Amino acid sequence: MLDIQWIRNHPEELRRAAEAKGIPFPVNDLLALDERRRSLLKETEGLRAERNAAAERIAGLRRRNETQGLEREKEEARAIHARLAAAEAERVKVEAEFRRLMLEAPNPFSPDTPIGGSDTDNVEIARSGKPPAFPFPPRDHIELGESLGLFDLARGAKAGGSRSYFLTGAGLYLHRAVQQLALDLLADRGYLPMDVPVMVREDALEHSGFFPGGREQTYELEKEGKWLAGTSEAPLISFYSGEVVDVAEPIRLAAASACGKRDRRGATSEGCTAFTSSPR
Repeated sequence: MLDIQWIRNHPEELRRAAEAKGIPFPVNDLLALDERRRSLLKETEGLRAERNAAAERIAGLRRRNETQGLEREKEEARAIHARLAAAEAERVKVEAEFRRLMLEAPNPFSPDTPIGGSDTDNVEIARSGKPPAFPFPPRDHIELGESLGLFDLARGAKAGGSRSYFLTGAGLYLHRAVQQLALDLLADRGYLPMDVPVMVREDALEHSGFFPGGREQTYELEKEGKWLAGTSEAPLISFYSGEVVDVAEPIRLAAASACGKRDRRGATSEGCTAFTSSPR
C-alpha cells in the first residue's frame, strides 16, 4: 500500500502510473475520500470532546442537586450523541472505501522503465549466445513428456478437469528434484526452508499484494474464511506479520508448496517454490 502523504504530494505521478498500466484508477476520488475522512475524524473528535464536557456539566448539576437547567443539558447531550453517531457511521463508511482504493492504487514505475502495450514493446538489454539449430524437428514439452511417460494429461483432465495432470514415474522424480535443488541452493545462501500453510486468511493475501487485484484468480473457502494460496510467497510474507523483528541482517525464508490458482481458462494446481527476504 502506498503512503497517502506521497499520493497527496504526487497525484500526477500516480495518474501516469495508472494510465501506463491500463488501470482505470480514480485518483480524484481517492483524494476526495482522504479529505473527507480527515474532516470527519476532526468532527468526531470535536463531538466527543463536546459530549464529555456535557457529561461533566450534567454530573456537576446532579452533585449539587441543581435541577434548573438539567433537562436542557440532557437534551443538548442527546443531540450531541446523535450527531456523533451519524458522523461516526459516515466515517466508518468513508474509511472502508478509502482503504479499498488505497489497496488498489498502482505502484509507480522507475523513470527508465519502457512503456508498452505488449511484449513486442520490450526493450532488449543484452543477448548471450544464440538459439541452437537442431538437425531434426524439435518437439515441445508436451510431446516430449508424453513420449517419455513423464505425465498423463488425459487422465488428469478426467480426474481434475481442464488443465489438470498426473506426474508419473520420472516426471514426479524430476519435479521433486527441481524443487529440492531450488531449496538446497537457497539454503546455501542463508534461507530457512519451510513447509507453509496452503490455506491462508484474507489479510495474508492483502499483505503480500495479491488482493484485491487477484481475487478472481483465487479460490475462496467460504465456510472456513480462508483462501487457497496461489504461491507460498503469501504465507511466507505473513510469517512475522504483526511482530517487531530485528532486521539488522536480512531475514531469509524459502518454501515449496502446492499452489492453487485459476484463470479464464479454468483451474490449475501446481507446485511452486518461493522465497522472500527483508531489506536491510
